[in-house]
Amino acid sequence: MDAGDAAEIIRNLTAFQIGDSAFIFQNFSQATSDRYAGVLNQLAQEVEAKGVTVVNAPAPTAVGVLIEDAYQEKLGCVSQVKILEYINSKLDDRVVQVDTVSALIEHNSEYVFFRTDHHWTALGAYYSYRAICEAIGVEAVDIDSLEPWEQGEFKGSLYGRVSQPHRLRPDTVTAYIPEGEIEFEITYSGGSTSAKPILQDASNRGINEKYLVFGTDYPMTHAENKSLPDAPNVMVVKDSFGNCFVPFLTQSFHNVYAFDYRKYNSTPISDLVEQYDIDYIIVMPYITAIQDSQGPGMVQKVCTGRW
Repeated sequence: MDAGDAAEIIRNLTAFQIGDSAFIFQNFSQATSDRYAGVLNQLAQEVEAKGVTVVNAPAPTAVGVLIEDAYQEKLGCVSQVKILEYINSKLDDRVVQVDTVSALIEHNSEYVFFRTDHHWTALGAYYSYRAICEAIGVEAVDIDSLEPWEQGEFKGSLYGRVSQPHRLRPDTVTAYIPEGEIEFEITYSGGSTSAKPILQDASNRGINEKYLVFGTDYPMTHAENKSLPDAPNVMVVKDSFGNCFVPFLTQSFHNVYAFDYRKYNSTPISDLVEQYDIDYIIVMPYITAIQDSQGPGMVQKVCTGRW
């Protein structure tokens, strides 16, 4: 997308809009990027002897994928390609680096981000999942083999954060039903658990709630695909971008343990890898969160128990 003339860019305090789409700003902090890379290096060092591979795969946002790098400065943003390159330059060789930004840029003519919300669509999450599978040598499912599940029209988190929301084109939410015998368990903040479907029908919910087809931000979830008993096991350190990402992982892994770094406050995952027989840990906060002063610390607490 071309950012166009300055008059066409409508800025607000926390978001801006171009035409029918809204975006969040992207800054860069060398200090927090360095700390985040240090967290991954520390985690990889702690679990290497246990046969676990750490994967760095932050989720990009729309501004880093849909807007050309040449216009980032004009928008008051920093290129997410360059941010990820900087973080990866600070990582040890033992950490697998996935260029999630470029993986989505290759498909930026497709519907990979919402126009009224800061999240990616399930299709956007799929392309990141596929890039991760390729990087670690695990077979990815073909999205065309999965049944799409339409949830209807959607107005997301950015709709109320721009000055001319009437110019935004409404979104639609589509989930993709994973195949296999999948059991899904949620662990709540108090430690109680419950079993639910991995996708939850939101078609009859309000127009602002359609993303809840992917659930909400639980501290921990566990998905087991009993149809893939010989597949590897994976942990994911995530935020809400991971909600529509996890169902794809069930198509390549036997057990998928997902931890929301903003909500999880129990045993650090570095102490759980042997108990859960983990092969991979995917760390995927969205890129903007990494640049927040609190983001790397929250990721560190979940991964290694240190702040």
